[in-house]
Amino acid sequence: MCGFQPSERGFVAEWSGAPPPAKIVIAQNAEPPPAPEGEEKPRKPRGEGVELNLVNLPIAEAAKIVLGDMQGVDYVVDPRLEGKVTAHTAHPVSKRQALDLFQSALRVSGAALVRSGHIYKIVPAEAAGGAGADVSVAGPRENNGLGGDSVVAPLHYVSASEMKRVLDPIAAKGGVVRADEARRALVLSGSPQEIDALRDAISIFDVDTMRGMSFALVPVKSSDPAAMAEDLRAVFGSEKEGPMNGMIRFVGNKRLNAILVITSQRGYLDRARAWIQRLDGRAQTSEKQFYTYRVQNRPAKELLQVLTSMFASESGGRAGSSVSPRQGQANVSAANNGVFGQNGNPPTNPIGGLTSNATPSANPLDAAGKTDQLAAAASGSDSSASNGPQASTLGDDSRFRLAADEAKNALVIMASPADYHRILRVIETLDVLPNQVFIEATIAEVTINDSLHFGVEWFLNRAKSSGAFSTSSQTATAATDTLGNNLLGAGVGAAFPGFSYALRAPNMQMTINALNAVTKVNIVSTPSLTVLDNHQAILQVGDQVPVASLQSATALGNTFTSVSYRDTGVILSITPHISESGRVMLQLVQEVSNVAPNSGASTNPTIQQRKVSTQVVIHDGEALMLGGLMQNNHSNIANQVPVLGDIPIIGNAFKDKTDEADKTELLIMITPHVVRSAAEAREITEEYKRQVLDISQHAIKKPHTLRQTFDRAILDKN
Repeated sequence: MCGFQPSERGFVAEWSGAPPPAKIVIAQNAEPPPAPEGEEKPRKPRGEGVELNLVNLPIAEAAKIVLGDMQGVDYVVDPRLEGKVTAHTAHPVSKRQALDLFQSALRVSGAALVRSGHIYKIVPAEAAGGAGADVSVAGPRENNGLGGDSVVAPLHYVSASEMKRVLDPIAAKGGVVRADEARRALVLSGSPQEIDALRDAISIFDVDTMRGMSFALVPVKSSDPAAMAEDLRAVFGSEKEGPMNGMIRFVGNKRLNAILVITSQRGYLDRARAWIQRLDGRAQTSEKQFYTYRVQNRPAKELLQVLTSMFASESGGRAGSSVSPRQGQANVSAANNGVFGQNGNPPTNPIGGLTSNATPSANPLDAAGKTDQLAAAASGSDSSASNGPQASTLGDDSRFRLAADEAKNALVIMASPADYHRILRVIETLDVLPNQVFIEATIAEVTINDSLHFGVEWFLNRAKSSGAFSTSSQTATAATDTLGNNLLGAGVGAAFPGFSYALRAPNMQMTINALNAVTKVNIVSTPSLTVLDNHQAILQVGDQVPVASLQSATALGNTFTSVSYRDTGVILSITPHISESGRVMLQLVQEVSNVAPNSGASTNPTIQQRKVSTQVVIHDGEALMLGGLMQNNHSNIANQVPVLGDIPIIGNAFKDKTDEADKTELLIMITPHVVRSAAEAREITEEYKRQVLDISQHAIKKPHTLRQTFDRAILDKN
């Protein structure tokens, strides 16, 4: 039980109970005890004096005495607190000092006093930052001493995370709540005394380090700025353990090719300049050194070709071969019964605005039909080139020498430091991540019937579908679809004596549905692949057919036959070239071949093939349709009644022979998508997965009329 009783010294608060007695004495104008001789006499407290004598009391009971009886405020005690406090004053003190003593006792017991409005909370120290304390911007350091606050301390020169790292070791538990890096501020919590201590520490460290500093930007000619900065730190002893740590700093700027010197002593600038000139002069020596550069994003051999071409005249060596893609003439051929959809000679301008000085190959695919020769026809590369490591480049009389280590994908450079840094700047410009092209292709055979008597081109023109044609007698012109969107400017050239048809990617499925509504559409293959810019991709689905190529006889009459293998099936070779405007030039070699029945006496099979070699330019994401290659197929079908049909003369009455002929047109639809980042690659992959899932769930259905097909496509597009 607690109550105030009068006494000779003023008002005394007595506590009776199981714990040891606790007493509070409120002395009116009490004189402080005399100070020992030689010490300053303590100041007399203003107003009423208070004596505290709390010995091993539970926190809740001590809070009732100090906060409830003495201060007269509302308070709440966290039920998780089970500790006890002890506080004692040797002489009367003010209520403010008594409250500070009580808060210190709470901290020792793992508790904290937090003010929230007009209510004071005693909570665990680790939860003081989130107990709903009042938050204010740091201002004049005046408060009534009742409870802890949360204060926002803005910073001016130091980052919030760095200041938090400095304050954490010296702050009380939970003192630093959060560092706001975006607003460059700290949220502090604790008692007023603890917050004042933290703010004093902030004022010491949050200063302008550049105030009163001297600095200079010294350019270098031959040395690497970052490497020279390390050498200067060693010379001046400005490392972490050096004698001049903090007095002078060196920062290498690679973009400006200079060194920034910062020092608190102006006289050090002249010394730094002298050392920079001395080290840079040594680096300009003509003595050659060996350097190794690890290529990050391209083959080292490819970079070597570019560098030797650039520096050949300067270094006295022979320039390497050009790495620009070959632009050959577009070719098309058809074997066996294949014919062109339109008559006419191949155009002189295969790309519709782009020209080529390269000599076209008369037959990009020879009789053997090797896949590597098919690739060479598209890229212009020599299939017999060596793939081994390239070890030397320029002559011995050159200023520098370069070599490519393909095993480690690195460049080895022997040059003077000045030449090396010139070469290095070029290498860093070229060694970047190349763009990629995701290519969707659809190869289909369309059966020509009465509705398609004049071919697919006539059908699409009659249907007024959206797109742009390019034939052997005209260049591409802009076309507008039914919704008024411009589909294509100039760019799709007269690729071969057939037709080129450019359309938006969503219209490809519409076109297939429209054709499937009036005739039979056989999807031969739907390959998809990703290829680097200016690199070749080959996709082959089919068989290798043995072909007897050479027969020889020995003196003993033995005959030997040499057999080669001919690739058949679907063979697609694509080499994309991406322009800065977003257009894609495609070098295409497409072959669809199969083994036909052999009606002659020859043992070699007859191979039917339809082949396209062309160059086209289209926009990113647009679909290109190549067509016009038609083929006539003849077949003889004989049916008979078993046994009776084999009887001579009268067996003809039990036989039925039918001659069938059909005509098909080969369509090639290609859609390139430029991939410039990993995010775009993921988006294209997800879109392709969605399309595959949609096709698997919704098979192609024939609508009743052609008009319904286009109406549905337009509704889906809207």
